Amino acid sequence: METNSNLIEGDLEFSSFMEDMPKTRSRSLSLKRQGKNTTPKEPNKGLNKDRAKNLETTKNNTTNKNQEINKEDNKSSDEKTETATQERESTFKKYIDNKPNSRSSSQINKNKNKNQKKYTNSKKNEEEKGKDKGNNQKGKQKEGAEENLIKGEEPKTDPNKGKQMIEDLKQLVNKSTEKYHKLHEDYVEKMKEIMKSELEELITEFVSETLESKTVQKLKEENKNLKKENQELREKVKLLEKKTPENKKIEKIEDKVSKMYEASKETNPNLKALDAPWSEVLGRKARLAKQKQDPNLIKIQIKGDGMNRSTLGKTFKGENLDLKAEKCISGKDMVTIITKDPKVAEKLEEICKKEKDYEYRELKPYKVCTYKVTNVDDYISKEDFKSEIFKKNFQHLKWSPEKIEESIKIVATFNTVGRFSRDKLQNIFFNASEELSEILQNVKSVYLGTMRCKIHQTILILPCAKCASLYHATKYCDIKEDKRYCFRCGDTSHKIAECKNKTCCVNCKKAKKSDTEHRTGSQACPLLQAEAIKRANRFGFGNFEQENIIGGFEDLNGETSA
Repeated sequence: METNSNLIEGDLEFSSFMEDMPKTRSRSLSLKRQGKNTTPKEPNKGLNKDRAKNLETTKNNTTNKNQEINKEDNKSSDEKTETATQERESTFKKYIDNKPNSRSSSQINKNKNKNQKKYTNSKKNEEEKGKDKGNNQKGKQKEGAEENLIKGEEPKTDPNKGKQMIEDLKQLVNKSTEKYHKLHEDYVEKMKEIMKSELEELITEFVSETLESKTVQKLKEENKNLKKENQELREKVKLLEKKTPENKKIEKIEDKVSKMYEASKETNPNLKALDAPWSEVLGRKARLAKQKQDPNLIKIQIKGDGMNRSTLGKTFKGENLDLKAEKCISGKDMVTIITKDPKVAEKLEEICKKEKDYEYRELKPYKVCTYKVTNVDDYISKEDFKSEIFKKNFQHLKWSPEKIEESIKIVATFNTVGRFSRDKLQNIFFNASEELSEILQNVKSVYLGTMRCKIHQTILILPCAKCASLYHATKYCDIKEDKRYCFRCGDTSHKIAECKNKTCCVNCKKAKKSDTEHRTGSQACPLLQAEAIKRANRFGFGNFEQENIIGGFEDLNGETSA
């Protein structure tokens, strides 16, 4: 307790002395006194001599006080060691007195005194050495720091030691960061795996729940629909059970009506004509149209720029021409006149020759007979077709080659494939002269190449490839673009052989017909049938025994020469 009181008194004296000093200086010295290493922020240079003397006196006083404190501390430590040795000796004596067969007390005391002296001497020497070293080092450090402060210099430091310290700290930091990163990565990977497993479980649970809910809803709806259908079917069964006797009555009435209709056919020819095939109906209409035609009628056609009925009347008004016409049909830059008077035709021809702006032409009725030859070999060309027909079938006629070429004109050819063979075949359409058509009316088959081919009369209507019209050929189409229709679906982006769409007739679609599920130019087209009837009336066909009269655009990979 005395040592602490002395220290406190010395500190008070030192603090009272340092009140006159600047605050920075007193603070640094107090910290040095407490044993803390601090460096002044700004070294104070050029102190007064009086202050330096005061500092030296305080330094000497503090050193003397420290020495006294150290002596007192040493005395207290020696007293403690002596008390400890006395306690050990007393315990050792008690042990020896109580122990049997022990050595003599004189010998034991001698050895004990020797050992005790050695122990005490060695201990004192070690303590003195340690105290001297510590005091010397502390004193040197304090003296050097105070001298530097008095001179206004900074304390000396080794830069190499600082660098080594910094490098050691960096290495420690790097090692610690590497360990931390490894631990962090491992932790992140483990957390990812845990999160994945948890997410998968949540997703599976959610999906299973949603699927179950959807399936349950669907099953409920299906169950409701099935119940409704079951009820409807039961109601229908009940109605059918009620209607069975009525249906039997209706069937009996139908049988009676059918028998009466068949019996009336024998007596009434008009009813019999209704059940006739379409070919017979077409031929009958053509014959009736031919019978109605007057052989004395003359058809005249006048062409010119802006020609119509009004211009025709103005031109012939000054000529004093009594124009008696049965019909006067105006078209694009032309007029067709039908009369019975041949003098009118002569006068019109004279007037057209004078003016030269108008073209006169007399339209004579002519008959075009088109025939179709099926399943012809592919190697037979158009030129060989004419010669082979006459060589193998009509050699007895002894016609010249010039007459043969005039009598046959090939209109179109279509490539086909046989149903039960892989051979390539073709169908040929040709126009025959009146003389040849009279011979071919009684012929049903013709020998060509290595086969016998069927032949029959037909009306060929080829739709225009650019606009799919039935009323003109592709040559005379007004569309100048190179556009081709697919006659199966009506599209222009692909060919017929590449088509995979549904069948749709272009002409029936434009005319807004209900039935459009057929190809353009096929026999099922109602517009094509109507056009065929018109042409039959125009050309005046006779009797047809064949069923397939219309020859349309019915083959897939057809190549026409029309």
